[in-house]
Amino acid sequence: LSHIQAEDFDTGGEGVAYSDTSDGNYGGSYRATNVDIQEADDVDGGYNVGWIEPGEWWEYTVEVPERGDYPLQARVAGMNDTSLYVAGDGEQVATVDVPDTGGWQDWTTVESDVVTLPAGTHTIRLTANGGSFNLNWFGFEGARDQSAYADHDLSRVQAEDFDTGGEGVAYE
Repeated sequence: LSHIQAEDFDTGGEGVAYSDTSDGNYGGSYRATNVDIQEADDVDGGYNVGWIEPGEWWEYTVEVPERGDYPLQARVAGMNDTSLYVAGDGEQVATVDVPDTGGWQDWTTVESDVVTLPAGTHTIRLTANGGSFNLNWFGFEGARDQSAYADHDLSRVQAEDFDTGGEGVAYE
């Protein structure tokens, strides 16, 4: 799955597609909602959701092409240590630690533990927990379908026990 821009949360309004604790869009950019969106001073520019307060959330409809194990990555900036809860189809699936990056536009990419996602259309909800921060994008990177891989004892893997799947898939 590619990066999902934080400002591209679903439509539907307050309490349906997002929950924001302030009135109006403090950043005044991109969309006419109560979600605070500003121009991002990050390597790829664009926008970010900012002025994020604890309990605020956004939902995104995503299409997962195939079942896989995915670590969630997020591009964040902020002035304190906090975290972001990740829910898939209503169940919490991961927590992402958001570090103090030293500034509201000092960006870093963080990663959660692996999340198993089945193929199909899913609703992903991100919820701010703790202190304020800014969110540029998130994505589920490095999918790996475990069914195509042999079981290995990771303390020692014999070279001849490479994965199954055939030429170009498991070996070259």
